[in-house]
Order: sequence, then C-alpha cells, then structure tokens
Amino acid sequence: MSTAGQKCSVSPSLARALVGAARIAPDDKVVVAGASALELLVALLRHGVADADCRSAEEGPHPPTGAAGVVIAPSVDSESELCRVLRRFVPSLRPDGTLVIAGAAPGNGRAARRLRHLVIGAGFVSVECIPAGAGERLIWVAHKKPLALAKAA
Repeated sequence: MSTAGQKCSVSPSLARALVGAARIAPDDKVVVAGASALELLVALLRHGVADADCRSAEEGPHPPTGAAGVVIAPSVDSESELCRVLRRFVPSLRPDGTLVIAGAAPGNGRAARRLRHLVIGAGFVSVECIPAGAGERLIWVAHKKPLALAKAA
C-alpha cells in the first residue's frame, strides 16, 4: 500500500538504499512518512540513528515544525500522494533538510519533470534520481535551501 495509507511495505534492500541516499547524520531526527515501515526503522537503527519516527501522511499529530533533518517517504505512487507528503512533511524539515522519496518510475520524461517541478516548488533547490537496484523503486533525493540561502530568501 502507499505512503498515504496505513501500511507501506519496504524491502530490506530498499530500506538500505533509502538510508544510504539520505546521508543521515547520527544526530539527525528522521521522520518516515508512512504508518508502518518496520524494515526502514530497523535500517535506520542499524545506521546509528537514535531519533526516528513514523507518521501518517493523512492523520495523526503533525511532526514538529523545523525539527527533522531528513524525511523519508518510502512509497509514493502518484502525484496526489506526493502533494500530500510535501504538504504535511516539508514544514517539519529544517531549512537545510533532505527529502527522500521512493516511487514507481515515471512513465515518461514529462512525469519526471512534473515531479521535479512539484518538489522544487515546495522549497527544494535540487532533486536527483537514483536507481535503487533491480526490481526496486526509483529513489528521489531533494535538498532544501542551505540555512544562509533560506534566510536571504
């Protein structure tokens, strides 16, 4: 099921790829967009992350504003899901935070450009696509403005 729903299944290999793509510092607060991502939480703990939390993209308390260094959305399969993740979780990121999204491969170049446009429009300065491996989802990594640039804007 998707990030927006109550469950999101993450394979151990995808969990490792997401953690690697996020470049998480041990003291970063990590928010996982999805109510149930046990494999991802295990991978975060193995990486040394001490502060990780799963939150639903649709319900429950909002993550604190500006507290997270990294938000990981392990299962985003549509533009509407992406918009929900951006609306709910981007405010929880620090000004220099990172968003990591795993999703199905866009069907064409136009879909990939649309994804980049939505993410950049949410306040990120760069978006890169990383193939996760054979049979896995694509991983999109977006970086917000560095603190000095965020204050100047």
